[in-house]
Amino acid sequence: SLEMAHLHGGADDFCLGQLKFKKNFILFSSSSRGDHSFVLSAGDIRPFTLDGDMTIRIAGVAGGQEVNERFVVAGKLGRKQKQRFLVDFLNRHVL
Repeated sequence: SLEMAHLHGGADDFCLGQLKFKKNFILFSSSSRGDHSFVLSAGDIRPFTLDGDMTIRIAGVAGGQEVNERFVVAGKLGRKQKQRFLVDFLNRHVL
């Protein structure tokens, strides 16, 4: 489980939560906005990507609805390296 910031729009518009994952499954549980929590199975997730601004993009289908969300690792120390590692790890071991 990792502490992540779920980006909503502008730089100051986000909620914190935990990204939890295991083989074939990923869950984001927002600490402050329950309506921003979601669960995706591997069959519903597209490959994870890093956008040009180094945000992690998680896209797929949950409950028949498109999910297209952006995240960053909470905390700034080593964020870019952690995000690169996380995207690679998730694509290799979760999907």
